[in-house]
Amino acid sequence: MALARRFFRWNGRPSGLTTARRFLRPCVALFQQQTVENKIHELYRRDDGSVAVSSIIKDLEDMGIGRTDSRLRASMGHFFDAQDQSNGLMTEQNFKSALAPCLSLVSRALQKQLVIPDFSLFSKQVKNIYGHVKSNSHGDIATYIPELAKVEPDLWGVAICTVDGQRLELGDSRTRFSIQSAGKCLNYAVALDQLTADVVHRYVGQEQSGKQFNSISLNSEGKPHNPMINSGAIVICSLLERGRSVAEKISSMMTLYEKLCGGDSVGMSASICLSEKDTANRNYAISYLLKERNAFPADSPPLAEVLDFYFHLCSIEITSNSGAVLAATLANGGVCPTTGLQVLSPEAVKSSLSLMLSCGLYDYSGQWSFSIGLPAKSGVSGCILVVVPNVMGICLFSPRLDRHGNSVRGVHFCKELVKQYRLHHYDLTGGYHGADKKVPTRRHREMEVGQVADVLHSAARGDVASLQGLSRLSYVKSLCSYFYLGCQLFPGIFYKV
Repeated sequence: MALARRFFRWNGRPSGLTTARRFLRPCVALFQQQTVENKIHELYRRDDGSVAVSSIIKDLEDMGIGRTDSRLRASMGHFFDAQDQSNGLMTEQNFKSALAPCLSLVSRALQKQLVIPDFSLFSKQVKNIYGHVKSNSHGDIATYIPELAKVEPDLWGVAICTVDGQRLELGDSRTRFSIQSAGKCLNYAVALDQLTADVVHRYVGQEQSGKQFNSISLNSEGKPHNPMINSGAIVICSLLERGRSVAEKISSMMTLYEKLCGGDSVGMSASICLSEKDTANRNYAISYLLKERNAFPADSPPLAEVLDFYFHLCSIEITSNSGAVLAATLANGGVCPTTGLQVLSPEAVKSSLSLMLSCGLYDYSGQWSFSIGLPAKSGVSGCILVVVPNVMGICLFSPRLDRHGNSVRGVHFCKELVKQYRLHHYDLTGGYHGADKKVPTRRHREMEVGQVADVLHSAARGDVASLQGLSRLSYVKSLCSYFYLGCQLFPGIFYKV
């Protein structure tokens, strides 16, 4: 701006400053970009000016940005070449050139400006929860579909992806499994995008059924209670990709699933699909009830085609890693965090998340909403997709199920997670409510300010119990002691001042 003022004096016209700003803006932007590159170089430079690329790779991994991140592909190619050809060292010019394609992402990560700033600490705490839950061997695998009965019961995979693309994978996170009912929330969202909510909900309700997921029943209007149970999902399949063959529908949906998963390949298990068909008497019974009640649209495909499509969608195979990206896409309003592609509309995602919160875990949905309070959808393969809106997506996989058909370890993990973090939909951010819980999205300074605000709010209410609890936090310990003493000495007066 000093240069702009000089230009203004030289120009001598009232519009000179505006003209100068407009003229210098690209130069300023270039200067700022170079400054960022210089700062990063200074952070990692050796005495001879070169950079050991292993250092920046490790720091990025600590921030949750892995070396296989597609957004870093161009830069990582240069880094790997340096490791192979130059003992892992790069000159200043080559290092800055390698950074250029992903400078913004790297800069934000190193400055801890991603959605979870201290991802290393968060990962450590999640690993502790993972290890604790691993010892839980309760539950049984699903046997009503013969192919699911063959799965190793002690598999345990957890993966997390934030809306900024930070990734964490634990255990059997690369093991493939069929998505089963966990995909119903996605199929519903796609139907909303293709047909609008008004059309879809002419045929499917929005309420909990209070019954098992494969119950042969409809609501008082003769419609399935919601799209998250078998009856509702079958009707959704009659609405999807209208006017196309079953093969075209399957191909289209698998392509969409791959986009939701950030380009990760999704599979199709022929053996599980055939096994579903061989044991589908109950789904056929549900479908005939739907047909008898005219619950399908008038132009619905033949019943056999609808069920064939339904069985194939249940048999799509993902991993916990790809499932986490899928869930993060929902957390990010339909935009895939690793590709930036808008896959689903924000409106469709909002509607799907609403029903995931109220109906996503079969006849355990009410208890889930009460105790965990996050949108989620489970499947009898042992998968649970969990969405923390605007923060992250989580995919859990463990085949042992409880009596409701939900993964025992998956539910246990989520209970432990919300016990430690303020993630429940109704965790309050003011006062002492959950003050002993951590907020993964808070930066260090924000945490200190938040703790002071909690103390002041508790003191204003004369809440002695809350002040005692907050005194465990080192940053506000002395402040708590002061207000605690005042509330004790002058009850009913001190906190009104």
